[in-house]
Amino acid sequence: PRALRALAELAERPRPPEVTDAMLGSGLWVHELCELAGPLAGTLSDLLAHAVAPGTRRGLLSPSEVLVEALRPVDRAAVSLERHLHRAELSRAQPRRRPAQPDPRAELQRLGVQL
Repeated sequence: PRALRALAELAERPRPPEVTDAMLGSGLWVHELCELAGPLAGTLSDLLAHAVAPGTRRGLLSPSEVLVEALRPVDRAAVSLERHLHRAELSRAQPRRRPAQPDPRAELQRLGVQL
C-alpha cells in the first residue's frame, strides 16, 4: 500500500480550477469542476469497470474504494459550502433590524429634567 500511495503521489495532476466568489454564489463553480474532471471520465470509467470488487482484496482497498476515500473530502467541502451559501442567502433575504433608538425626551423626563 505504501508503494502504491507513493506512486499515486507522483501522478501528474491537472491545475486546480480558478473559482471566484461570484462563481460560488451563482453555482458556476460546478461547471469548472466538471470541466476539470471531464477528460478523466473515460479512463476512470474503464479502470473501475475492470477493477476488483470492493471488499475482495484482503484488507486492501479496491480502486473504487480508493476513489471514494479520495472524493470524501471534496464531497464534505462541497456540502459545507452549499450550506454556507444557503445560510448567507437566507441572511441577505432577512430585513435588517435596527435597534430601537431611545427617545431622548422620555429619557430626560425619567431623569427628572423638565423641558
